[in-house]
Amino acid sequence: MLSPNPSQGKTALFYNLVNKGEVTILLSDPTGRALWQKTEPFQKGQITIDTQDYASGYYPIVLFQNGKVVGRVKLIVN
Repeated sequence: MLSPNPSQGKTALFYNLVNKGEVTILLSDPTGRALWQKTEPFQKGQITIDTQDYASGYYPIVLFQNGKVVGRVKLIVN
């Protein structure tokens, strides 16, 4: 879950995955080019993403665990 979404500066990503282990969070632009990535050691948490330097539009966020996609969310920046 993202809050707020749409974002106007910062947004928080809340995640709670079924399996234990680290999670990698990847934010891309609409063409698929990676803009930001972070790996966290826990299956549950909250990450703040600074969106001030991103142009208005849609940005996919994908969560990976053990090399597999375990979640997707769409971030909208105003």
